[in-house]
Amino acid sequence: MTVLEYKNYRKKSLSSARRSLLFSRRKKRKNEPKRTSGGKLKAALAALVLLILGGTAAGGYVFLHRSPLFSVKDLVIIDDGGVRGLSFDSRAVAKGKNIFSVSPEEIARKIMKNPWVKAVSVRKVYPSLIEVAVKKRVPVGMLNLDGKLYYVDRSGLPFKKVTKYDKKVFPIFTGFSSRLLKKRSGMDAVRKAIHLCEMVRTSRVRGSVSEIHYSPREGYSLVLKEGGLRVKLGRDNLKDSMRRLDENYSRVVALAGKAGYVDLQYPGRIIVGEKKKI
Repeated sequence: MTVLEYKNYRKKSLSSARRSLLFSRRKKRKNEPKRTSGGKLKAALAALVLLILGGTAAGGYVFLHRSPLFSVKDLVIIDDGGVRGLSFDSRAVAKGKNIFSVSPEEIARKIMKNPWVKAVSVRKVYPSLIEVAVKKRVPVGMLNLDGKLYYVDRSGLPFKKVTKYDKKVFPIFTGFSSRLLKKRSGMDAVRKAIHLCEMVRTSRVRGSVSEIHYSPREGYSLVLKEGGLRVKLGRDNLKDSMRRLDENYSRVVALAGKAGYVDLQYPGRIIVGEKKKI
């Protein structure tokens, strides 16, 4: 008789932790809700709502951009600053267009091409108006720049070439060039000449000055209408020089037509230069 030997393999029992994990997974799958036609219905309704909202937005966009209600009927100049031709230029840009397609920046850029305009503000007033307010440049003198006259404002900026139709009632600043104005020192010199012009307006020589001349080497001088007398004031102490001019006004004016120049740069002295013979 043959005896067959075998090993008794026993199935190892699962640990308690593993049994708990398997049990929880089976329970979770069992409790999961089955997808029904109700879920599909909700998804369809959500898609329909989004479609309606999208259509409404598109319709609203078309209405806003095509309705005559939002067509610009007028461009109101609430403050033109006295700038001529402003209303014509700006209305040509905006009138009749849809207010949502009008660019305030574009209108401002076109208005700023007018040399008399210093600053501009453009505002939309719904449904169909555009409001514009501008600030005008105020000339304080005429700058002789390379043989041509330009109006100059308080900032020292030459902003418009003077034509034969423009008023020439402002003092003339001479001795400057385009090359000089490219430097910071050149613009500072123009602003200082403007400041000197303001001092002249409050002095005894107001109305007697035809020109304010600048020289990088000698500084500033006034040219009087009477005899073309040049009054040298120097570079730095202009206030003191103007005070001496006021104190000696009669003596200085009496030299007009006789002397070439009068130098008032130095305290306590009046230097008189001979008139050049032609």
